[in-house]
Amino acid sequence: MAEAFFQVLIENVSSLIKSEVGLIMGVDKEMKKLADTLTTIQKVLEDAEDKQFQSRAIQNWLSKLNGMAFEIEDLLDECNTEFAKLKGKGNNFLKKVLYKRKVGRRMKEASEKLEAVAKDRLNFDLKEIVVQQPKQRDWRRETGFVLNDPDHNKIPGTETESYNSTSVANNKIREVHWRKFNSKIISSSTIALEVSTLTTIMDYNRLRILKLIRIDMGELPCAIGKLKQLRCLNLEHSRIRTFPHTFCSLYNLQILILNRCYQLESLPKNIRNMTNLRHIFLNECLKLSDMPRRVRELASLKTLSLFIVGDRIGNQLDELEHLYLGGRLEIRHLESVKNHLIAKKANLVEKPNLRDLVLRWGGDSTSSELTKMKEGEKVLEALQPHPNLVTLEIDGFRGRGMVLWMKSMKNITRIYIRNCSNCRYLSPLGNLPLLKSLHLWYLDALEYIVEENEVGCEIAIFPSMEELHLVWLPNLKGWLKEGEVVEMLPNLQSLEITGCESLRLTSNSGGLNFVTKLKLQDCRIGSSFPEGLFRHLTALQELEMYGNVEFEDVSAEEIKNLHRLQSLEIVFARTLVSLPQVLQHIPSLQSLSLFYLDQLTSLPDWLPTSLTQLKISSCPEIPSLPSSIQGISNLKLLSIWYCP
Repeated sequence: MAEAFFQVLIENVSSLIKSEVGLIMGVDKEMKKLADTLTTIQKVLEDAEDKQFQSRAIQNWLSKLNGMAFEIEDLLDECNTEFAKLKGKGNNFLKKVLYKRKVGRRMKEASEKLEAVAKDRLNFDLKEIVVQQPKQRDWRRETGFVLNDPDHNKIPGTETESYNSTSVANNKIREVHWRKFNSKIISSSTIALEVSTLTTIMDYNRLRILKLIRIDMGELPCAIGKLKQLRCLNLEHSRIRTFPHTFCSLYNLQILILNRCYQLESLPKNIRNMTNLRHIFLNECLKLSDMPRRVRELASLKTLSLFIVGDRIGNQLDELEHLYLGGRLEIRHLESVKNHLIAKKANLVEKPNLRDLVLRWGGDSTSSELTKMKEGEKVLEALQPHPNLVTLEIDGFRGRGMVLWMKSMKNITRIYIRNCSNCRYLSPLGNLPLLKSLHLWYLDALEYIVEENEVGCEIAIFPSMEELHLVWLPNLKGWLKEGEVVEMLPNLQSLEITGCESLRLTSNSGGLNFVTKLKLQDCRIGSSFPEGLFRHLTALQELEMYGNVEFEDVSAEEIKNLHRLQSLEIVFARTLVSLPQVLQHIPSLQSLSLFYLDQLTSLPDWLPTSLTQLKISSCPEIPSLPSSIQGISNLKLLSIWYCP
């Protein structure tokens, strides 16, 4: 762990040298000397950590070294902070000179102290080990600690102490975790306690990591500005609405996590001055309606999970042009883009580290439907991402069809398309080699998933598709518009069909032989599916039926083909009076769930004897269980809820 921490220190010093901060501040020579000494020490750290358990002297040396490392880190942070504050201010010449003298003296003292500690290594016969530096630096290690995914709770640090109101060693605490669990009652006394606690935490002036989960305050105290060394602030699931003006004085902050802050209305107005910010997480911040102006000035930014398009200069898509973003990016209010050329300047195609992209249009535009349709098509075309993209979501697009660049996304594995009411055709997606999951929701005009211009390819259509969701596509007629195909959906495992009243599959549609999970809602099996549907579902293990799903024209001979079906769930079938008799011929059924069946008046005597689980909930008309249930010897779980 120590080698990693020293590597971060060395990189921080090198960064300051490279950006000429040391030269401008008059400490370039001392910084270079400091970097050399740190590198020398780093070479023996691994051997020292191995030998410390046999030598008290080495333990003491490492402890002294640890203290020096934190002192140097503080000094580098302070130097960087002051440089950011003084940069560009021409009327404080005297202040600049005085600070240069101060930082020069402190840098020299730190360098001499570190060199003295480094010389002590010669007393321990430590072996030098070549430090292997990774080719690509992991963003989680940029601040001297390892940061897990923001949606996880644990953030291990280099020196961690949980919050304790009786602690007096505030200047040693570097990480505070404070998690407030859900409370049904939020009172003024509760909020007052949180304010008092936070005010105490603000005295921890060497704090690096502050994690405050589910706090009930609408705004942080102004004292947050005291935490000059803070690198990571996690406020996820809090009720925070705005930030105090002092927040932007946290010049060393690198990671800001605001996921699921559902009340958040605005970000700090001058956040552009926080030039060390590398990662801003804003997932599910639903009330956030605009972005601060000129985020382009956050040149170190590598993650910005949400960008909201505005109407003014400084809030438009060209702000993203020179930001080297990665991870997830959601762009909202694309209806506000008045010129597709500005969308082109977002330069998404030159961002190879982007993995998940969400493009979202709203419904507040005052333009005519035809204008929204044409401009939307141009904007979507202009937002072509880099081929490294893994997940793509398109929501609220008003155009008549998807764009051609989608077929070049050779690394994409998941596509979500929803609320695109005018969309009549999809881009040729069938040839995407790695596409595993396709979700289509509320596409009113879509008739076929595959157009004829894809037919005739020599490979299978959707060769890697494992999961297909078709939800409320009222005009969908089938998989394929016309023509013959070698193979279609050969690896499909999970299929959902909901509210597709015009769907008519044929026996040649394919894609059913390997399905293990099928969900049907509001559809008629006899009319929507080919004759002998269940003969193709020989691999089916789970069947979920929601709403008015009818079994007309399904014979006992067909149902016997479901010899691997283990779980059957029937939910919200409001008109179902009795269970279809064909279900008694399913030979391997182990779990039967019956939920919210208002008209179901009884259970049959022929319940499968293979059942191990029977779950019944909200079926008010069932008076009792059949006597035959005593003959189901394998039954291990019987659950009955809300059946008066």
